[in-house]
Amino acid sequence: MDDSISTFTAMRPQLERIAYRILRSHAEAQAVVDCVSVRFRWQSAVLDAPADPKAWLVTATSRLALERWTAGEARRGETDQSPAPTSDRIATLMEDILTATLVALEQLDPDARLAFLLCDIFDADLAEVAVTLGRNEAECRDLVDCARQELHRHHHRKVP
Repeated sequence: MDDSISTFTAMRPQLERIAYRILRSHAEAQAVVDCVSVRFRWQSAVLDAPADPKAWLVTATSRLALERWTAGEARRGETDQSPAPTSDRIATLMEDILTATLVALEQLDPDARLAFLLCDIFDADLAEVAVTLGRNEAECRDLVDCARQELHRHHHRKVP
């Protein structure tokens, strides 16, 4: 097994999670990852292998999943016909989202915050989180679950 195949095989679960988060369909996520697999193998065999294969795989998966999601929205006729937001409006929204997320994260217990960030943002295994926090995996799983629930509650609060 050459390096490109082993890299893809090792990253496949992460790529499927990325695609699923965008598409909300396991079947479509697997289809996207299969397409990325073909493109990656072709890229590695015909052209030069990407300088950073992991970054290439994540980028290709994200782009292809977004393309499929957009195409699905257009097919269903659910696209918004209002004008596209300006870059200033997008920047303002991003700042608001970041601020709200940071406020929600600050309300978490430090261990729960760290466990959540390591698992959900940096995609670390619970075993790695357990070693980092000096706890067992079950406790870390509970910390991550509690953090997710608290962030979900915070996300659904009404803004005055």
